[in-house]
Amino acid sequence: MSGPGSAAARYKEITGRVAELVARQREQDRERAVVLERVALRAWQELAEAGEREHMVRVIAEAQWEAAVEALWEERWMSIQPLPAQEDLAPQRAADVAALDGLPISRPDLNHLDREVERTYQALEDALRKRGFLRYRRGS
Repeated sequence: MSGPGSAAARYKEITGRVAELVARQREQDRERAVVLERVALRAWQELAEAGEREHMVRVIAEAQWEAAVEALWEERWMSIQPLPAQEDLAPQRAADVAALDGLPISRPDLNHLDREVERTYQALEDALRKRGFLRYRRGS
């Protein structure tokens, strides 16, 4: 057929195929939107958990710092400084910690920092106990 009917039929065929492709694409977009919503929700949950974890690590580090200051308080010859602010440590310390963890410099691992604080505090407690350096009062 080469008359006007064949052009109209071809047009209907093409527009029908386009409509089918558009409908298929919309369905794929809806499915992808559901997946992306789940991913975004999971990311927000992980962010909230990370914020809570960071807060807990800070509280523990501050408590351990205060305990260390208290343990060393009577040693007048020692110069005890306040707990450094994160901003004061960030540039160099973040690079040091990141290098240890094999991470990009801008993102040190919080778990590593937490372990490092605990390890250092434990070393102080051990040194105080072993050497009789001070009258050790923890737990009394």
